[in-house]
Amino acid sequence: MRLKHSIASADGTNNRPPAYSSTFYDTQGRKYDLAPDANSMEIELFIPADWETTDRRMAGFWGTAVDGNQMSFPAIPIIEFTSTTSDGPGSRA
Repeated sequence: MRLKHSIASADGTNNRPPAYSSTFYDTQGRKYDLAPDANSMEIELFIPADWETTDRRMAGFWGTAVDGNQMSFPAIPIIEFTSTTSDGPGSRA
């Protein structure tokens, strides 16, 4: 299965209704439920050269562990590509 994720400028802070204009809503994503017996996931992320100097978080891959019907908060892996002026481009977990 392949999941394509893109970001639209129309969803930016200045284009949303006032109730959703805070930076909290700047993270966009898509949820996909894996099979109940899944115990791993992976991603291939294309990183354009111009992302190296953005000085911001550009893309992330998040997982959510579920035990029965309850989300298990200690088990939420997050891996992101980021570029900051002080550290340069790279990933963080």
